[in-house]
Amino acid sequence: MTFVFAIFGQLLGCGVPLPAPIVESVEPARGWNGEDTLITILGEGFVPQVTFDASSTEGEADLDRDFEVILVDEAGVEFPLTGVSVASYEQLTAFVTAGLVPGLYDLDVVSPGGTRTSLPDAYVVSATRADHITLEVTSVAFDVGMLIPIEVKLWDPNGERVLEDVEVELRASGDDGPFLVDWGSGGLEDRVDSVDGSSITGRLGSDGYAPLALRIYVPQTVTFTVTPLSDAGLLGDELKIAITPTSDFQVDIELPSEDFVAEAGVPFDAIVILEDELGNPLPERFEEVVVEDACGGWFAKVLVTGSAVVPVTLGVPTGEEPCLVQTLLVEAAGTSEEFTVVPGLPFRFRVSAGPIVVPAGDAVRLVIEAEDVVGNPTPWSGVLNWSDGVTGGILEDCTVAGTQHLCDLPRTVARPIDIIRVEGDDGTFGVSPPFAVVPGTEVDALGITIAPSVVAGELWLLTLTVLDAFGNAIDPAGYPVSDYTITDDRGEVDCLFSSFAVNFTASWDCTLYTAGTAVLHVVGPDGATIDAATLVINGPPAVAYLDAPAVVAAGELFVVSGDVEDAWGNPVLVPALTVIDLTDDTVTLTPTLAVIGPAGSFDEAVTLTAAGVTQVSASYDGVLIGHSGDITVVAAEAVRLRVEPAEPWVWIGEPIH
Repeated sequence: MTFVFAIFGQLLGCGVPLPAPIVESVEPARGWNGEDTLITILGEGFVPQVTFDASSTEGEADLDRDFEVILVDEAGVEFPLTGVSVASYEQLTAFVTAGLVPGLYDLDVVSPGGTRTSLPDAYVVSATRADHITLEVTSVAFDVGMLIPIEVKLWDPNGERVLEDVEVELRASGDDGPFLVDWGSGGLEDRVDSVDGSSITGRLGSDGYAPLALRIYVPQTVTFTVTPLSDAGLLGDELKIAITPTSDFQVDIELPSEDFVAEAGVPFDAIVILEDELGNPLPERFEEVVVEDACGGWFAKVLVTGSAVVPVTLGVPTGEEPCLVQTLLVEAAGTSEEFTVVPGLPFRFRVSAGPIVVPAGDAVRLVIEAEDVVGNPTPWSGVLNWSDGVTGGILEDCTVAGTQHLCDLPRTVARPIDIIRVEGDDGTFGVSPPFAVVPGTEVDALGITIAPSVVAGELWLLTLTVLDAFGNAIDPAGYPVSDYTITDDRGEVDCLFSSFAVNFTASWDCTLYTAGTAVLHVVGPDGATIDAATLVINGPPAVAYLDAPAVVAAGELFVVSGDVEDAWGNPVLVPALTVIDLTDDTVTLTPTLAVIGPAGSFDEAVTLTAAGVTQVSASYDGVLIGHSGDITVVAAEAVRLRVEPAEPWVWIGEPIH
């Protein structure tokens, strides 16, 4: 080989510095430690070192081709390779000697000038001559549940079988990912199955071979993969198999016992068995089977492997007609023996009530029937209790008709919504639909609402309620207003009809005039009567009768007396200590207030200071309510002389008047 190189002069004699080599890859990247392996290192810059002898007068140069190739294990221990040779600037060759410990090694290249370059994880030393594992099968399509033979084999690079033990993992993936596989028994030594059944791990054994016999029970395309676990340098394999459905079978259905009787709503187990045409069980056969009953509409879709226990719950009693369980597959129809379905145990009461409108005092008819868990009528006996949420008791007026209890329950309290809960002494219960209890049609009494006290002459509200014999309010609007009369013991009450209300009341606006207790007497429809008393109190002061002396002296005390009444002549007694205003024509009266006493009168000591004729007036709330007769006020004895000039000023020398 001819090398071309450049010469660079150096003082004192030295080598020409060159760029560090670049290591890109190793071929092959794996070797068996049982024999020497020739490898090729690929890269750049594998250039020999040139040195000059500075002492030589002829300028002689030496060509140094010595490269070193070293494998370095994970602990940092170095293993130099033998037979290193420069094939080109891009290739080196070397021998990996037998006997190295299996594992992953870095590869270092040291140039003749001492420059070191490393390629991490470049080479695998294997304990086996094999380099790949295969999966082999006799066909790429199998029926559901059929035995699938798969062989796992170990090979070397030359296509020769390798008889060595290797740990592997086999995994199955379907259309939707990993799924349960029946891997059979054996196949791998020290086998361990995964929890989900989608994979197994184990060893091939010393012959580098493992036969498997497995089954797939779901039609789909399955991908099998084998992956070596004990040697990273081994290549695995992948295999796809189509699992197809089949139909050459028949179905047998077994009941729990001979002369079986099913209870409605109570599950029982039927056994679905796959058989061949001769009636032999097919324990490894897998099929999806639809099972139904022939008497009530129950059905279920079942995945059967050989046989399956199917819980069956039937809801309709058959009476005298038989029932059976059957499959819906035309190609593999199967039926059970005939059996009878009877009602289940009582689960609840179905309660109906009528009529939906019951007058108070009448009875509601309750039809009570026990049902099993799926709603079939079933016999029941015992004590029935009732409750409406407020009261309750034992249903006593009952007759039995088949599975029904017919009970009459009197209702007396009117309710727009009445609901009866019925409960047996065994805890079985049911609730009636809502119905209405309306008041009776015959008037038995009246109810009245009035204020305990009213003001004379002012309107107040009287409210009447028409009642049946059970105290329920009857709509008073069902009778003309003329059927109602309102009087009192003094013959003075005035009442004007106001309205009928939705709460079954009638109201009047009434007035009384005389203070004191008044007893009202009300007559309603059908002659029903009621009495009620109220206290009539006086209205506000409206009239005052004042009495005062005819002549008084200015500045001297005298007494003004008065009796005060409301507009209807009632003494003003309420409220106590009512105050009225006093004044006179000269506006010199003092004091100007008087307090009405407990008898509706007052006596007030006052004075007047302006001489002349005047009257004392009484007012309440700014309104004049009375005045006295004329009062002459005479001057008192002289106490001083008052002089007043006629003019406020005069000219000097003129007389003052």
